Amino acid sequence: FPWPSPIPTLPGVSKMGDDKLCFSIDRGGTFTDVFCQHGSEQHVLKLLSVDPAYPDAPREGIRRMLEKVTGKPHPREKLLDTSR
Repeated sequence: FPWPSPIPTLPGVSKMGDDKLCFSIDRGGTFTDVFCQHGSEQHVLKLLSVDPAYPDAPREGIRRMLEKVTGKPHPREKLLDTSR
């Protein structure tokens, strides 16, 4: 995808901090597209919308993006620590 880098900030909307993640997800009949903005970095992922390897494509996309951005494993069966 030819995304502008970085995505321009809309007037009246504050810039996102470098430690924040912003997701956009489009779930279709065959594929689910996941876009993640992390500071000035942008990541795109395409998954099958229905796959026996995972229970939910948007949740799986977010999990994979978290692993990519943080460099830490985020197992499917473990709840995400959101305390920070």
